[in-house]
Amino acid sequence: MIRTEKHQREIDRLRFVTARDGLEGAIKFAQQTHNVYRAQLKQRNQAGYRCGYGLAFREELVASRVVFRRFLRDNAYIN
Repeated sequence: MIRTEKHQREIDRLRFVTARDGLEGAIKFAQQTHNVYRAQLKQRNQAGYRCGYGLAFREELVASRVVFRRFLRDNAYIN
């Protein structure tokens, strides 16, 4: 995986949460955040176009989801 600044920011955030809350807390955080970001990316208006937060920050949300999915996979969490 090519690490961009967006990826590295989430990796650092997961390291912080792991240090603060332990692995179980970090897994819970990653699950919850991944699900929120996924919902934002799915959000559409009545005409079917992307809208809201998911449109404005699409690139960042996708990069974050990649990091969270890899973290969950590497820590044996199966979604």
